[in-house]
Parts: sequence; structure tokens; C-alpha cells
Amino acid sequence: MATSTLEPSDPHAPPPLQLNRSRNRSLNRSPNRNPKPQDGSGTPTHVPKARQHRTRNPEKIEDIICRMMANRVWTTRLQNSIRNLVPEFDHNLVWNVLHGARSWEHALQFFRWVERSGLFKHDRETHLKIIEILSRNSKLNHARCILLDMPKKGVQLDEDLFIGLIDGYGKSDKGCIIQESVKLFIKMKELGVERSLKSYEALLKAILRWGRTMMAKRYFNAMLSEGIEPTRHTYNVMIWGFLKSRKLETAKRFFEDMKSRGISPDLVTYNTMIHGYIRVDKMDESEQLFVELKGRNWNLV
Repeated sequence: MATSTLEPSDPHAPPPLQLNRSRNRSLNRSPNRNPKPQDGSGTPTHVPKARQHRTRNPEKIEDIICRMMANRVWTTRLQNSIRNLVPEFDHNLVWNVLHGARSWEHALQFFRWVERSGLFKHDRETHLKIIEILSRNSKLNHARCILLDMPKKGVQLDEDLFIGLIDGYGKSDKGCIIQESVKLFIKMKELGVERSLKSYEALLKAILRWGRTMMAKRYFNAMLSEGIEPTRHTYNVMIWGFLKSRKLETAKRFFEDMKSRGISPDLVTYNTMIHGYIRVDKMDESEQLFVELKGRNWNLV
């Protein structure tokens, strides 16, 4: 039986090769990313937004100086670089550099350099700042020299300048250095600096931190003799110090004395007393204080 072949002219024969090439071309053709709109306007319907670049705030001069001091050795070359960077050294710039310095050495070098070079005359605030920095880093002799040199520069001394240094000596890891706190406190009177409750409390806390309970009692009585009335905070310091030295009876007398003066104990007072009794296994006394505390209807949660 003869087989019939389909000729291209046969109307029923599909053109396979031409159809497949057309379809392949249409499949391989990349899509138009920006098709023309149907309204015939000729402009793309989607316009990508321009990339927005964030503008960085310019670095402050004091930050640049602090970075330069941190990355370079303190030499004449570095000093000249700083001098060329700054047209004028004013109070805000000097204070901010001291505040932002990454070490106490950088702060002290900068403090002395601007003064000795005649670039800036230090005032009370910049002196207080460097004294705070040095006291915080236990560089107490440097701080004391700067403090006691202030009158020679015509800068008046005040109580707050001494308080930070008295507290710094009290926090020192050398108990024998507590005498320096007492010497500074006495020096205040010699230099005509008024001593108020703030400086007395700083001294009492420094003394009690090292267990000098008898000395603390003497200065507490001296404070009373000068007509300076203690506050709740003063009594909290005294109670804390005597309990720290396990002087329970003396702490209890201060606790009763504050109430006799019409000063009500607060939550800090009760917590200090309760923890002091617990430290020496006086559980009955601590429970009595806790009951008294609850009777004051404070929120203990």
C-alpha cells in the first residue's frame, strides 16, 4: 500500500520549521524593560528615583583634636598641627577637648600646653574639669597641685573644687592616703573657702570608707558645733559607715538621733539598717525593722 506524503502546498500541512523558529525567537528575546505606555505619550510609565546620598556631618574640631592626640605621640609637631587647625582657642573648645580626651594623659598634656603656650587662660570651669578627670583616674597629686596653684593664676577657689578631690582621696586604694582628705578639708579653712554641709559629707564618707569611725564622730560633732544641721542624707552616710565597720550600737544611736531631730528615715535608711543587722546574723532586729518599714505603707515591690 502506497503512503501519501504531505507537500508544502497542501493546505492541511503545518509549517513546522518556520513556526518553531518564530516561537524560539520570541522566547529568547529579552523583555523590554521600559515598555511604551499604551496612551502613546512616548515616555516610560515608571521612572526610577535618583539614588539619594546621605551627607555626613562635618567632624567637630574638638573631636579631630582628640583623635589626633590618641593616634599620635605628643610632640612639638603634633602641637603645631593642632595650632594650625584652630584659629582661636576659646572656652568651649578647650572644655570639650578635655571632656572628650581618650585618656587622662591626653587631657593633662593639652591642659598644660594651651596654658604654657599662651593660647588660653584657664578659668574656673576648665580647672574643675581637669581636677575631676585626674581625681577619677586616681592621679590625685597632679589634681592637688593644679588646685592649689589656682590662686597664683588669679582664679578663685570654691568648695566644689575641693569636694571632688576629697572624695577621690577617700576612694583611693591606699588607706594611709585618707589623711590627705583631712588635710584638704583643713586647707579650705586656711584659704578662706567656705565649708558647708556638702564638704562635711564628702569628708565623712571618705573617712568612713576606711573605717575611721572615731575620726568621723569628731568631725560630725565639729559640724554641729559650727551650726551646720545634718540632713537625712548625712545620717544615711553615718549609719552606712558605722554598719560597714560593724559598729551596730553606734549606728542604732544615729538612727534614733535622726528621729529625735524630726528627720524621718527613708527607704535607704531602713535598707541600710536591715542589711547591717543581717550581716552579723541579727535576724530578730532586722525583722523588727522590716515590720516597722512595712507599717509606713511604702511600695516595697
